[in-house]
Amino acid sequence: MHVYCDASAEVYATALYLRTVAQDKVHVTLLAAKARVTPIKSPSVSRSEMDACVLGVRMARHYNQALGLNPKNIFYYTDSTNALCWILSSDLKVYTQRRVAEIQTATDKDCWGHVDTGVNPADVPTRDLTRGSRDQRPVAERPATAQQNELRIQKV
Repeated sequence: MHVYCDASAEVYATALYLRTVAQDKVHVTLLAAKARVTPIKSPSVSRSEMDACVLGVRMARHYNQALGLNPKNIFYYTDSTNALCWILSSDLKVYTQRRVAEIQTATDKDCWGHVDTGVNPADVPTRDLTRGSRDQRPVAERPATAQQNELRIQKV
């Protein structure tokens, strides 16, 4: 399972993809996606990125219970270097520490990696859509990072 997380000032979102390999062919399917509106007294975008990561962890835990996957085969991606640094550290402020504690309890630090904004499918709901917008890619579009034959987590 591949979990992509992203946020903006107005929205944070997560997209889950199931990756299977059969007869040397890689198949990637959108499993679930969720977007939430940030609170009216909106925190910083970095904090919203952390909320997106927590949402991704919770969704992955839910779908993992249903599918019975090995937790070592769940990979998490974010385009936020701040969120990644927080996830990999321990001395943080209370707001961030509570979220990081939930993430660190449920996941292994080695399962987290960086993905460029341009290829992050969770980035789609965070963008302002206009009627004539043609450059928007659908969330259902398969992410290139999950389609590779060999998986590598890009570290910051």
